[in-house]
Amino acid sequence: MVQHCFSPTARFIHRLSADERGLLLKAAPSATPGPDLLPWYCGPHRVGWVSPERAHTLQQQWPQCRWESGRLVWSASQESVEDRSQFLQQWLIRQRDEGLLSGWRGEAYRYWSRPKYPPDPDEPGLFDCERAGFRYLGMRSHAVHINGFASDGDLWCGQRALSKATDPGLLDSLSAGGLSAGQGIWTVLQRELWEEAGLVIEQGQALQWLGSIDSCRPVPEGWQHETLWVFNLELGDDQVPSNQDGEVARFLRLAPREVLERVRAQAFTPDAVLALQIGLAPASRQPHPA
Repeated sequence: MVQHCFSPTARFIHRLSADERGLLLKAAPSATPGPDLLPWYCGPHRVGWVSPERAHTLQQQWPQCRWESGRLVWSASQESVEDRSQFLQQWLIRQRDEGLLSGWRGEAYRYWSRPKYPPDPDEPGLFDCERAGFRYLGMRSHAVHINGFASDGDLWCGQRALSKATDPGLLDSLSAGGLSAGQGIWTVLQRELWEEAGLVIEQGQALQWLGSIDSCRPVPEGWQHETLWVFNLELGDDQVPSNQDGEVARFLRLAPREVLERVRAQAFTPDAVLALQIGLAPASRQPHPA
């Protein structure tokens, strides 16, 4: 008898019917901004999307912010990165102190108008500011997501702690985390894999970079636009994830049909579903973004 050797992702896929695979791959489409959101710009660069009320607040409180040809423009593109960053950070602090901005992390993200592929941590952006401000102002951020597969095709998932500022209690990728200002994808991958799952990539362990997918949707804070940089990781039989930083309540090892059932019950974060979808789609192996 001929025995076929499948990767863990192939084993995951082959344990689902064609109809089940179709349901899983259509579960979490990204949205587009509707008429209830307005774009705002820094000079010629469209930076984000905000509600009309928030746009009015920006116009009232930001210097050099005005309407031009039907769009809100912050005329600060000629100022230094440091000045833009300082102004925006101080404004976000005021929003927090007034109780208007929740989920403060004390961590800066970097905004690039045209990020490289993958983002270069040494490339200056338009500004750096508190990560909670990105959803508040509808700006694009970046994150790493790692799909963790057991050798038989089961999927390792983390359940987010109830103390998390976003999506508490929902199931998530094996590990995931945002790109802080000045950090690259490979650095974030290694950090999050250890902090969230207690894992270190071993020599020769199968790790595949799938590229990126954009997650765009309305959220309670405003609008999310996040580029997810997705990896598949095959865990050895002796590798059991164990949280180190208190951000994951527990890990579950789910069979493919259990994953589908929980996706359909909206028990997963939308970002984790998107990461899984690109993780299961045909893709060529990419070089590690060191």
